[in-house]
Amino acid sequence: PAGGKGGLSGALGGEWELLWCSADAEPAKVARLFPGLTESYQLTGAAATARAGGVPDRIFQVQSLLGGAIRFELSASVVPYAADPAVLEVFPPFKLDLVLPGFTWHIVNYDDNAEFRKANNRTLEEQMAPNNLYQQRYLEESGQPGDVRISKVIAGDPAVVGIVLVHQRRA
Repeated sequence: PAGGKGGLSGALGGEWELLWCSADAEPAKVARLFPGLTESYQLTGAAATARAGGVPDRIFQVQSLLGGAIRFELSASVVPYAADPAVLEVFPPFKLDLVLPGFTWHIVNYDDNAEFRKANNRTLEEQMAPNNLYQQRYLEESGQPGDVRISKVIAGDPAVVGIVLVHQRRA
């Protein structure tokens, strides 16, 4: 529905609940650790800008536990990839926060891919890989809850290339 231009679509903005992802994706790993207790969603566009205190071009991957009482929020910079309008490029700074009712703890802030990937036990090859590229393979653009988005990591960190994520718009 996005006509191969999902990376440029204003319909990307919003809150997207993760419905399914490849088994190697981080949200799937967390869900296996805490079966039935986790929820994963993304904030993009204006929703991410608001969460980032007005800083534009951010994306948030949120992993919540216990109905949202505990949230881990990983944020990164994101822009449409210049060479392909269906692709988003994700790059530093990477920030990880633990959010509890009335309290936010800034756990880490990495200013480059290598530093972030090293902290995630990546090999030297994986640390030196270019920015991750997420192809928007399918994007419903009504802007209404229920829209579906399918993304695939097509380049970047070899540990995540090939991962597929299926999201549904919440808001």
